[in-house]
Amino acid sequence: MRNYQPLSVPRKTRFYALLLAVPLTFFVIFQQLSYSKSHELYNALLMRTELSENEACKLPNIDPWDETILPFFRKADPLNCKRLQPELTYLTPQGLILFNTTELQTAGYEITSLQCSYRCFGKELGGDDTLQYGSWTELENGTRPECEFVEVDCRKKFPPLSIYTNLHARVIPKKEIVDKNKRLPKRPNVILFVLDSVSEASWRRSLPKTLNVLLEGYKSTVFRGFNKVADNSFPNAVAFLTGKRVMTPGHSSELPDDMSKSYFDDWPLIWNDYTKEGYATFYAEDLIKYNLFYYLSNGFKGKPVNHYFRPFWVRIYETFVYRRSTPMCFGNKPSHLVQMDYLKSLLNVYKEKAPVFALHWLTELGHDWSSQVALGDADIARFFEGLKEVLRESYVFVFSDHGHRFDQIRQTVVGRLEERLPFFSVHVPEGEMERNKELRGILQRNSKVS
Repeated sequence: MRNYQPLSVPRKTRFYALLLAVPLTFFVIFQQLSYSKSHELYNALLMRTELSENEACKLPNIDPWDETILPFFRKADPLNCKRLQPELTYLTPQGLILFNTTELQTAGYEITSLQCSYRCFGKELGGDDTLQYGSWTELENGTRPECEFVEVDCRKKFPPLSIYTNLHARVIPKKEIVDKNKRLPKRPNVILFVLDSVSEASWRRSLPKTLNVLLEGYKSTVFRGFNKVADNSFPNAVAFLTGKRVMTPGHSSELPDDMSKSYFDDWPLIWNDYTKEGYATFYAEDLIKYNLFYYLSNGFKGKPVNHYFRPFWVRIYETFVYRRSTPMCFGNKPSHLVQMDYLKSLLNVYKEKAPVFALHWLTELGHDWSSQVALGDADIARFFEGLKEVLRESYVFVFSDHGHRFDQIRQTVVGRLEERLPFFSVHVPEGEMERNKELRGILQRNSKVS
């Protein structure tokens, strides 16, 4: 019979084991209590829901100001773009570059003391990061460049130092599209205006002015309980742009998941269908490193749409002006307004000439911090208010891809639910609503889980 000696554990080792065991025990207890509390809160949310009586699909009615998320909510500081330089030039809706005489006088310059020039630039075929530049040409007051994207540079004649650089963008209507639509019946615009990472509840918290314009000015229908289909922006965008699934848990991908060595030119994106039907197509998205079709990929070889804003952003991010700018600004102007002005130009130049399909995606405003999106509320509200007549007979979808995925609000049950429930609204052309009296009721019923 063997004699087993008790295992001798050094006192120091026992001390460290005990030191580790105590906090681990408290952590397990805390997690259990936290889970129990979270489960109780979720059940309480379900009890107060008015969305559904269907036990198979019952979504909670989330209070945007739920007490559990208030500790994580902080009002964003106002966005004040540092004034870097006088705005010596501006672009008119007709495409003329004019000198701003007031700014010149304030800055102490005479036009005759400056030598100003401009050049056109745009996307180069073969990649989404390379630009093609025209030659520098003398800029005169009232010059009309025959290109959508223009770079301006002004220098003192002596010493020949650059004192002003700027970029201007406008949409120039495509003649072939306008001519084609002369033979076609009038059709409605289709506008997809996306704000990244904004839940339905967060929209009510942070974008009340915009929400009011959509509800009162556009009579838009807000879909309560609208759900994302996958984790991040790309699979959610592919779902509504192609009708296909990619990178969706529980489902096989219907398109390639790995596009790191490929381009998206051949993908069945919906704007290709609109192009065939004679629509002017448009795609603009900021934060170019993280664009839908560029992050972990290569983007497009050619221009995917008629009016593609990425080249303008590529040039902006290269400029010394941008590197000196306040975060979320380009020079003296908020970045989101730079892109929204391009969309406004599209809608105005094609008005009464041709229908447009536009995907306008703003990422920077809402992506990194949920309360930050409030900085764009007044501007976005003014944008839609100002275009109400232009968009009256358009399909206008204003929505998000998902709720916030990184903010501290996700430490709460409400925050985790919000992440799955993005904002979604739709405005239907008023003429269509008049012709189809039942449509409003159908929209209202479908805006709730039933």
